[in-house]
Amino acid sequence: MRALVMAAGLGTRLRPLTENLPKPLVPVRGRPMVEFVLDRLALAGVREAVINIHYLPEKMVEFVEAWNGKPGVPRLWMQDESGKILGSGGAVSLAADWLFESEDLALVCNSDVIASPDFSQMVAAHRAIRARSGVECTLAVLKNSEAGVKYTGLRVRDGLVLAFEKTGKADPDLWHFPGFYLLQKEAIQRLPSPGARS
Repeated sequence: MRALVMAAGLGTRLRPLTENLPKPLVPVRGRPMVEFVLDRLALAGVREAVINIHYLPEKMVEFVEAWNGKPGVPRLWMQDESGKILGSGGAVSLAADWLFESEDLALVCNSDVIASPDFSQMVAAHRAIRARSGVECTLAVLKNSEAGVKYTGLRVRDGLVLAFEKTGKADPDLWHFPGFYLLQKEAIQRLPSPGARS
């Protein structure tokens, strides 16, 4: 399975840290945030990923070139969106031919999430829910007391997302989406074209 690592954002909420550094490269415990995501991909057996770049692209290019020189890590390809930020849907649409070149399922993840999802468990859950309900996308979700308050919360029942809610108050029934999802090839038909912003 191939992966798309979303790294094109402006990182405005982390300013001034991101005034001269793309958000994925902001260090956490001495390492760029994106490396934690790439480590998870390596553990899951992902051998190749594409990373989209937009803000301060030369710094991301420098990181990718250094990363690709390391042994035992997923090979990174770059998707240059420096001319225009495409949004999530546009980025996935632009990468679709490569992502789904040999498989009908791909992984999409944010570059700034430090989490430990079990991708094999995610794939198994996706296939089971797809067989039962025909889903084309499976989100990794977790409990977070800020879901619905700081973050949009997801109301989930029987493995299906019923609603996205930002109520401004804590609700233990809401889940948080940290930014990892599986996508079926046929879902691409409903995404915006690469030139459109989603």
